[in-house]
Amino acid sequence: MSMTTSAGSSSPFGYAVDDCDVEDRTALVAYRDKRREWLEWLQGDPRNSINRQLYGMMWDDAAFRALNEARRFSSPTHPTGATAPLLAGLIDQGFVATQILTIARLVDHRRDVISLRRLLDDIAAHAHLITREIFVCHDGLPFDPVAAERSYWEREGWPASGEVIGLPTEGPDAFDISRMAHEAFDKVAASGPGPRARGDGIDPAVFVHLRDALATSDVAAILQLRHKFVAHAADASSRGKAGIERFGITLNQLEAAQRTLIQVAQRIELDLLWGSSRGVVPVPQYDQFAKLDLPIVPPERIGELGEWWHAHCDAREAWTRSTS
Repeated sequence: MSMTTSAGSSSPFGYAVDDCDVEDRTALVAYRDKRREWLEWLQGDPRNSINRQLYGMMWDDAAFRALNEARRFSSPTHPTGATAPLLAGLIDQGFVATQILTIARLVDHRRDVISLRRLLDDIAAHAHLITREIFVCHDGLPFDPVAAERSYWEREGWPASGEVIGLPTEGPDAFDISRMAHEAFDKVAASGPGPRARGDGIDPAVFVHLRDALATSDVAAILQLRHKFVAHAADASSRGKAGIERFGITLNQLEAAQRTLIQVAQRIELDLLWGSSRGVVPVPQYDQFAKLDLPIVPPERIGELGEWWHAHCDAREAWTRSTS
């Protein structure tokens, strides 16, 4: 069944609160409101969602690495435009800057941004709402999969030998999905091994572990780069204190930070919200290598490009001779 919120907007939940096998209905209502907000941050916002930021980061990374790989195809006897200093320098600097800024945005802990760190902090602040019964039953699943399974087969009858049937995947009869939900919650439960109770909560160590992951040395080094070289122009003394000359930045370092962000996002969506797993690099709906086999500038017009360059530089130099 469908339902609407008090504001009249469509709900992402298939079952009404009163149809859920949850004893603490007040907490369920609060959890549903927060879950809707968390999923909006993760995947709903068309421009700034966390998944969109991650996809953009990984698409740019794949595109840069492909162009970087293309540079290997150039040789002294068969040069290509991929190694043109003007183009290569612009691509390198733009890639590094956008990667640094994206990583920094994703770990920003301010309360007015959509970031992985803010999402993690907000879930931790409302962890009291994520009890076992709410985790498992917030949208119609039964809390006791054993009882639900017994009731289902008593009502439907056992299948004949060799008969292939489909099991319910939602609602109070979805005993197998309920069992999987309990197993998922076991991974983060504070109660540890033992009898499962409706009031079981999430182990606080789960949040500590994820926060620590977002503060690894690779991520911290990239934040220093952002502060000292991308967002601000630091003086020599400040750069020295940051140790920027010592650690620089490498593709391996970016890869380590990217892997951390992807894995933390995965753990939040799967372990804390029991959502769905998502891809890492977007699948292009077009030929991403189209026209890369063509020259950047037609050979017969390279002189014209040189003339444009000089005219452009002269126009900018004129800025120093005019105050109007």
